[in-house]
Amino acid sequence: MREPVTAGISSESQSQPALSPDGKQLLFRQARTDYMIVSASLSDASAERIISSEVPAGMPAWAPRRNAFVYVSERSGSSAIWMRSEDGDRPIVTAGSFPAATTSIFILPALSPQADRVLYARGSGGSNDQFNWISSLAGGPPVRLTNSKDVIERGGSWSPDGGRIVYWQFRNGFVSIMVVRTTGDATPAALCEKAGVPLPEWSPDGQWIKFVDGRSAGAGWTIASPDGKTMRSFGELHTIDMTFSADSKRLYGIRVEPDRRTLFSLDIATREVKTIGEIPKDFTPSSYSNPGIRLSLSPDGKSILYPATRRNSSLWMMEGFDQPGWVDQLREMMPW
Repeated sequence: MREPVTAGISSESQSQPALSPDGKQLLFRQARTDYMIVSASLSDASAERIISSEVPAGMPAWAPRRNAFVYVSERSGSSAIWMRSEDGDRPIVTAGSFPAATTSIFILPALSPQADRVLYARGSGGSNDQFNWISSLAGGPPVRLTNSKDVIERGGSWSPDGGRIVYWQFRNGFVSIMVVRTTGDATPAALCEKAGVPLPEWSPDGQWIKFVDGRSAGAGWTIASPDGKTMRSFGELHTIDMTFSADSKRLYGIRVEPDRRTLFSLDIATREVKTIGEIPKDFTPSSYSNPGIRLSLSPDGKSILYPATRRNSSLWMMEGFDQPGWVDQLREMMPW
């Protein structure tokens, strides 16, 4: 018969138990993950936690024109899309929005320019079963974004007029950047058929789409006109992601190096790179989904929102194992 010895927080991992020779003390390691949503200032790189959670939470994205952002959280026991606004936090898409037992995860939500619809990727259990969907915040059934088959779709960015979406697609071992209308069940067109992992993004003025071009050596971070006729490449900037400024004249990025995390800007016209400041190591962008790291510009254009995780561990000792049979049971469970 086996029974629990500890009853810790569900998101914490307890491992590596070691029993004292007299069987009265138990030493074990406890690991904890702090899932954070972080805001970093674009004036001096100062950063603060907006959300801190012991259950998976992340992938935030601001609404372009409203003081509200969406993110994914498992706080209610399963994956759901939440929105934070002046009215507080509330779930806007849950597994209950779909037939029972058909949804395993939601990832990479993005609000439309008017914040009346939300784009997101939904998985139904299989590793190759993830498609993009759109839900109205006013209610009604979700609508699948495209009619594509045999692909994995993850995340996207709305055009400023809300009529099109650029998104990430994986098929036959390659990532592609696709553009599609938001009518639902639509046929997409490819903007770049061999791209990098980072998510694409539409500029606020609608003139450019940002992505990583993998078709030629050295192309790297690239902006392209929505029709694909004009492209500008900036090479390998060693940044974890990039996002446009409010006037679409600059790109912001976070360069991760062994000893520092640097927030910087890139002037699109002159290619001049300016350092804004250093972000604390604890606030290094990271995500439990890949792709899942996205830098999202606040509606006032003064800060960016992104996910981060912080892991720590501690050593604990339990005493007083005086129940008959516990010591023998613990010894049997140990691998040595």
